[in-house]
Amino acid sequence: MRCDTMVLTRQQRFKRRLKSVGWIILYEKATQSNDLPAWQWHEELLLHLGADGMSSDESDIEEFLIVFTAKEHEWRHPDVAHCMDNIDQQRLGIPVFDPRGSRPVRRLRIEPIPNSNADDCGDEFRIRGSGLVSTRPPADGLPRACYNPEWISQPKNKLLVKVSEEEFRWIKWTA
Repeated sequence: MRCDTMVLTRQQRFKRRLKSVGWIILYEKATQSNDLPAWQWHEELLLHLGADGMSSDESDIEEFLIVFTAKEHEWRHPDVAHCMDNIDQQRLGIPVFDPRGSRPVRRLRIEPIPNSNADDCGDEFRIRGSGLVSTRPPADGLPRACYNPEWISQPKNKLLVKVSEEEFRWIKWTA
């Protein structure tokens, strides 16, 4: 049962992020923003990763706060988490989402964040960098750029996944 719930959660997270990026792209087109190519890239990244590329969460209660700890994927490109954070942060400002279901949650990182405004986000936090590593198998068939270069260079890991021949250029972009 827990595995079914986790799969459903990842699928919902994927669909929610894809919908968010879709709305952002529509907005960027309407305003003729210079950020349009970056958001189109984020959409392409999401489509490559699919639901299997979304992180899993473990919840806990610490000092009367609900804390969601994102599990890291050793096989994913190191910057994927940052890209997902960009999408999730932008979702906070999109008014078209139904208020039912999971609320948008700001993610905090373990490392110190100078001038962090965690108080303005309510009582729920998602923490990254916790050291929890996902035990799920790596997503198969992604372009080489979506995998962690160190992880994919190890011979044993090359046997675990079939790398897609599709070209995907990794870019760095911050919201």
